[in-house]
Amino acid sequence: MSPFLLIVLGALVIAGFLWFNAQPVARKGAAAFKLIFLAVVVTLVVLTVSGRIHWLGGAFAALLILFKKYGFLMRFVPVLNRLFKARKSPPSNTTEMSRTQALDILGLKEPCSRDDIIQAHRKLMQRLHPDQGGNTYLAAQLNAARDCLLEDQS
Repeated sequence: MSPFLLIVLGALVIAGFLWFNAQPVARKGAAAFKLIFLAVVVTLVVLTVSGRIHWLGGAFAALLILFKKYGFLMRFVPVLNRLFKARKSPPSNTTEMSRTQALDILGLKEPCSRDDIIQAHRKLMQRLHPDQGGNTYLAAQLNAARDCLLEDQS
């Protein structure tokens, strides 16, 4: 760090200390919060300008700091989540699954019996069921693969 920067930082620390001591006792808590907030902002600026952290990291940290002050804007996040979820529609099951795809999903090889299909489906479903930490898409794929193979069996 350059000596000029150290002198400026030292002057800021002394000024902050003098300002804090000049505050009435009833406002010391709020003053301490403001002083810590300012110290964090100055630290981020110095680290970003000196190249110690990437500018994107500094920008992200600044956004986190601003979140503290403008946190009331977060009430709009559910609206944004709904907008983005509406754009991302889950893959549709309108396309028929081929027998080879179904065998790959269940981890089976030709020839396979009805019991093999049911056993493989049950084994995978125990791990990938939404209640066991899986998701609905994987469970739907397993069910579609099982149905496809069982239809071919009959």
